[in-house]
Amino acid sequence: MIAGGLAGIGNGVQAAWMLARGHANGAALLHTEAGSEGAMLRNSFWAAALAVPAALCLALADAQASHSAHALARVLLNGAAGWAGFAVISHRFAGQVGRAGQWPRFMVAWNWCNLLQYMMGVAAVLPDLFGLPVVVGETAWLVALGWSIWLEWFATTVTLAIAGPLAAMLVLIDLLFGVAVQAAVSGLN
Repeated sequence: MIAGGLAGIGNGVQAAWMLARGHANGAALLHTEAGSEGAMLRNSFWAAALAVPAALCLALADAQASHSAHALARVLLNGAAGWAGFAVISHRFAGQVGRAGQWPRFMVAWNWCNLLQYMMGVAAVLPDLFGLPVVVGETAWLVALGWSIWLEWFATTVTLAIAGPLAAMLVLIDLLFGVAVQAAVSGLN
């Protein structure tokens, strides 16, 4: 069980890394034998747990944010609600566009790509932590943000086998949902 789980993590991270470099064949690592699709999907949610250190790093790197236990708990709640909520939204979306059968593979890719996106965010704060000029940090954030959005779009087109504009709509839904969740969680006292 543990070895299979570790192999799944390795395949997921490798698939996300290949997708992040524009290699559509990275999605081939997400194919499963009949009957194991559910296990692969469940195991891919380990990406959320693996993203926790990166989420906390990003919260702690934000000089304007509170670093209280309550604030850090909100970071975790925001991540959990956003992650689980998007799974529900994307499942519904896939069904509406006739791609319900591809949704499990999409969700597996999205989970692992999301972990990679968190790591991109951590890399983007490094210039600020090392005291580099502001323009370097801002450029790093723009690159990380652009690459993250492109990665989600690319992984969506590949794994759901949908056209670019339709994939862009799902990415926009994800971004708007993330903003809504963050606003709701930020309002908690």
